[in-house]
Amino acid sequence: FEKKDLDLYLPVGIKIDETMPNSTMTEKLEAFHSSEELKDHFADKIKELFLGPIQDFQEMEYLKEEYMSSSSSVEKENLKRRIQQIENTMNEDERFLYCESIYRELPVPTEEYIQERVDNISKLPSVLQAMYKRRSSLPEDADLRLAIELDHYDPQIQLLEQVPNLTPLSEEQRQDAIKAFNSLSLGARANFASGLGVKPSSTSEGGDEYYDTEQVITKLTGTSELQDKPLKELMNAANAAADAKEYDNDIEVIDRSRWIFELIPASGRLENFKPTDDDMDILYTEVFGKKTFAPSSKPERVGGGYYVRGVNRFGDDESANDECMAAIQERMESTGVAERLQIFYLLDPAPATDEEIETGDDLRPLLYVTANDPSIMYNPAKPLTKGLVTASALFSTLLFGIGSCGLNNDLMDQLQTTVESGGTDISMITDPALTIALSIIGIQVAHEVAHGVIAFRDKIKLGVPNLIPSIQLGLTGAITSFQSPPKNLKSMFDFALAGPLAGFLASLVLLSTGLGITSSIDLAQQTQLPVLPIELLRSSTLIGGLVETTLGSGALLSPTPETALLPLHPLAIAGVAGLYSNALALLPLGHTDGGRIATAMFGRRGAYLVKSFTTLLLAAVGLFGLDNANIFLLYILFASIWQRELDAPAYNEVDELDLTRGLIAIATLVLVAVTLVPVL
Repeated sequence: FEKKDLDLYLPVGIKIDETMPNSTMTEKLEAFHSSEELKDHFADKIKELFLGPIQDFQEMEYLKEEYMSSSSSVEKENLKRRIQQIENTMNEDERFLYCESIYRELPVPTEEYIQERVDNISKLPSVLQAMYKRRSSLPEDADLRLAIELDHYDPQIQLLEQVPNLTPLSEEQRQDAIKAFNSLSLGARANFASGLGVKPSSTSEGGDEYYDTEQVITKLTGTSELQDKPLKELMNAANAAADAKEYDNDIEVIDRSRWIFELIPASGRLENFKPTDDDMDILYTEVFGKKTFAPSSKPERVGGGYYVRGVNRFGDDESANDECMAAIQERMESTGVAERLQIFYLLDPAPATDEEIETGDDLRPLLYVTANDPSIMYNPAKPLTKGLVTASALFSTLLFGIGSCGLNNDLMDQLQTTVESGGTDISMITDPALTIALSIIGIQVAHEVAHGVIAFRDKIKLGVPNLIPSIQLGLTGAITSFQSPPKNLKSMFDFALAGPLAGFLASLVLLSTGLGITSSIDLAQQTQLPVLPIELLRSSTLIGGLVETTLGSGALLSPTPETALLPLHPLAIAGVAGLYSNALALLPLGHTDGGRIATAMFGRRGAYLVKSFTTLLLAAVGLFGLDNANIFLLYILFASIWQRELDAPAYNEVDELDLTRGLIAIATLVLVAVTLVPVL
C-alpha cells in the first residue's frame, strides 16, 4: 500500500476488527469497501487507475495522428518528444508492463527481507492482510509468505502470463520462458504451475512440490499441436508478431513503414521477414565502406527491413549508381549474405518535409535492405493456380474464335444443315475458329519473345508467362513476373515496352493482311467469313480507320450499329483482338507493362498517382456508357484484383530515364490513345 492510502485504511481496518470480531472475512471486506470514510477515496482511485490511462492514450493517439499528417521535420520532432514523455510517464506509473524479453532479471529476495515483510504485514488489521493476499489471487487463509513471494515476482509472472499471446515462440523466446519460470521461488512456481493445471513431478520430504519446466512451458504455450508445422512457417509468424509489436511502439517506424507499404508491393519487401542483426553487421563492416556506399547513420527500421542512408562513393557520373549497386552485389556474394538479403537503391518513398523542399534536398536516395527469398518474393501464385488460369485462357481464346463464327447466321445455317444430314464436316466453323485462336496466341508469343530478348540482354530472370482469359477478346494478355530485379529503371522501361510494341506490330501485320484478303474476295465469299460487332470496331480510332481505309469509308456505317456485324478474315479478327489487348497492357495500372513504364517514368509516387487517376477515369468511362464495347470495366476489374500493386523494385531506381526513352513513351501513349479512343 502507498503510505497515503495506508494512513486512510488503518483506522477503518482496526475499527472493523474491533466491531466485527466474529464476522467472516467476506463480510469484513464488504464493510471495508462500503465504509463512509473511504467512499470518496475509492472513487478517486478508480479515476486514477482507469481514466488516467485512457486520457493518456487519447492524447497519445491524437499526437500520433498529428505526427503522421505533419510535413515539418521540426514539428514532428516536437510531437515525438511529447509522445515519448507520455510513454515514459505510463511506464513510470507501471500502468502497463513492457519488456523486450520474456525473462526479467529480478533480485532474489533474502530470508531476512521476507521475514521482515511477514512481520510488518502481520501487524496490519486482518482485512488489510486479506486484501494483500487477494492482490495475488490468493484466498484470505493462504500463507502470507507465499503472498509476499508472488508480490515480489509479479513483474516476471505478468510476462509469463503473456506467453500464450506470443505463440508460436522462437527457440530464443522459449529458452527465455524456461529461464523466467525457473527464476521464481518454489512457492511461486508451484502456484503458477498449479494454476495451469500441471501436476507436480515430485515432492520433497519437507512437502515442497517440484514441477517439470518443459511440461509447464508446453502447457503455457499450447504448442504441442504446432510441432508438426514447418519450422519456416512458425518462424515467419513469430517474426511478423515481433514486427507488429515494433510498429505499435515506435511512431517513427510506423511513419516510415506506411509509405513503403503503399508504394512497394509485399512481394518486394517480405513483410514476415527482416534481416538479422548479424547480417546487418556484415553489411556495415564488410559490404559498405569507402569503395561502395558510406552509411551516414545507423540502419532505420522499416516494414520488411531497414533503410540505410549515406553517400555513393562512385561519385555523380551517369553510371555511378549502377556501378555502386554492382559493387555492393559483388561484395554481398563474396560474404555470403546475398543468399539472405536483397538491397535496392531507391528515392525515399516518404514525401519531403517543408524544410527539405526549402533547401532543395527533396530527393533523398537511400538503400532499402530486405530479406531475400525468391520463392516467396517472385512466386505469389501457386503452379496449379497458374496452370488452371492459363488453360482457361486457351479455352476462352478458342471460344472467341468459335463465337466469331457463331455470330454469322450463314455459317450457322450451314452447320445446322450438315448436322441434320448426318455429316461430320464442320470445317466451316473449326478452320476459321482455330485460325483466330492460333493467331491471337501467336501475337502473345511475339509479345513474350520481345520481353525475353530484353530480359536476356539485361540478365533478368523471368517466370513462366501466365495467360489471362478475356470474355470480349479471348485473351487479355499474360502476367510475366520478374524472378530477379532489373538493374535499373531503363532496363525496366525497355522490358515493359518491348512486349506490347512487338504485340502491336504483329497485330497490325495480321489486321492489314486480313483486311486485304477480305477486300479482295467477292460478297459471296465474304458471307462465309466470321464476323465482329461493328460497335467493337468503332471503339478504336486506329482499327476503325484501317477498316474504312481498306474496305471503304462506309464499312462501319449502319442504321443499327449496336447489333450490326462485319465479316472479316480470321487474321483481321485476331489482329483486332491483339491491338486491344496490347493497348490495354500499356495502361499505367499496377504491375502491368504500362504500370512498369509509369514507374520508370514518374517514380513510384508518381506511378501510384497515375494509376489512381487512370483507374477512376476508365471506371467513369465504363459506368457512364462511353465504353460501348464494354472492354474497360472488365479490364479494370482484372487489374484491380490481380495486378493492383506496383511491381517489385529495380536494383537502382534513383537514375531517371533519358530523353530518348521519354519521347518513345510519349509516342506510345499516342498509339494507345488512338487504339482505345472510339471513332467520333
